[in-house]
Amino acid sequence: MVSEEHCVVLLLENNDNEANIIIQNFQLVDVAHEVRWVTDSNALLEYLKESVNKDNSDKYIKPRLIILGIDELNAGIINILEFLQQDVELKRVPVLVCSSTLSDQNSIVKAYELKVNSYLVKPESKDEFSEIVREVASYWLKWNQLPP
Repeated sequence: MVSEEHCVVLLLENNDNEANIIIQNFQLVDVAHEVRWVTDSNALLEYLKESVNKDNSDKYIKPRLIILGIDELNAGIINILEFLQQDVELKRVPVLVCSSTLSDQNSIVKAYELKVNSYLVKPESKDEFSEIVREVASYWLKWNQLPP
């Protein structure tokens, strides 16, 4: 089991309903964490930049997990993934893509080339989506071991 210290999950999701499903189901995992939700890639990139600034380390806690709720792998998402690889600590943070649609195979390949750890397609059923989110939360927060 992972450390008991408080951790942050960064969530990029512009759909309020899907963000609420993710947040509610993450709350069911018995690991101290906080989901910080942003609705656009610029806000997420700004958070990441501030998290590597030592003066802001209390307000902008480095994430333990990043979830990208996206419809497509656009320039903003690519900028985020490239930025993550430039920092020695941030490049270790697992990144999950939760896409509303099954993108073309080239987008999936490109996401993995940019070091995404998982690419999920959101099911249409709210119940099935909730179940997947609970499993994802349990795995990445409770059982997955990250390097120090």
